[in-house]
Amino acid sequence: MPESNLSIQFSEIKERVGHHLGWGLGAWIGDKGKEASIATLVREGLREFYFNPRHRWSFLKPTVVLRAWPTTTSTVVTAGRQDGQFRIEAFSAIFYPTMLGKKLSLTTSANEWDIVEVRNPNREETDQSSTVVAVEPRTSEEAVVGETLTVTANGQYDLPDDFQSLDGQLTFARNEGYRGIKNTSATRILTLRMQGLATGKPNYAGVRPKPFEANTGQRFELLLQPIPDSVYSLSYPYTVQPEALLDTTSYPRGGMVHAQTILAACLAAAERHNDQAPGVWAQTFQTNLAASIRADLDTLPDTLGFSAEGGVDHDDVGRHGDSSNPFTYNGAIP
Repeated sequence: MPESNLSIQFSEIKERVGHHLGWGLGAWIGDKGKEASIATLVREGLREFYFNPRHRWSFLKPTVVLRAWPTTTSTVVTAGRQDGQFRIEAFSAIFYPTMLGKKLSLTTSANEWDIVEVRNPNREETDQSSTVVAVEPRTSEEAVVGETLTVTANGQYDLPDDFQSLDGQLTFARNEGYRGIKNTSATRILTLRMQGLATGKPNYAGVRPKPFEANTGQRFELLLQPIPDSVYSLSYPYTVQPEALLDTTSYPRGGMVHAQTILAACLAAAERHNDQAPGVWAQTFQTNLAASIRADLDTLPDTLGFSAEGGVDHDDVGRHGDSSNPFTYNGAIP
């Protein structure tokens, strides 16, 4: 479904900011210095909106699914260069997006590759399991049809590029029938692994930063203990690090309901730049922000659940009887 045509796009925000700076509606287009100044002010306004001290936006806390995979083997069906990449197709769909950067080895030839892309047979990127990966040769580009390939699990899985922090517990898919995974520190998981690399159903999860790379920014990975012995679908909520708007047709996060608040935040940034002091747009932003917060709270559930003893299935609301004591936050239902 397309975005509402009442939502605001990057192009409209830039036009309004440029006009406020006295450069007219679009007359600044092509002037790289003015375009850069406008983009800087839009980023400043977006940061003011996304990270205001009054509220944490629900739309910056999505829930996603990670497929934790075990050490996996299959048989090479085809191998060779295609579209400038060296690709290997396996007999079964054993490859997952979280295998990016992991090593693929061939047991009969001792060759080893870095997995650089996971695609389905139609050459499309996928978030499901796939039979095809693109690899970067580390020793040679030879792979023999019929060879056994292996991807070894180490219990470490890359988190989304926009990951900032976990916002709750990891839970298994309902049809897997397990309780949630306990959050702990990566240090504790590494300490447990020093006692032996156990495999099984994960009981603990920890997040740690990956080594920083200036050209990609800070990234994070999830550590599971024990190392999975099967493919588990793990659902988890996390807080997003929003991206800047780059394309003229791109939309800021939040949707149409927050369009005027976002615009006011960007115009308030331009106002501070021009006047060196907050003014009418700063006031407008605060007024609109209050309305946006109320709208965001309306999207949240009435309760977060009900307190129960450890042996009770928390998903079975019917077992709890009276529902008059929901969880609250600061005296209010969030």
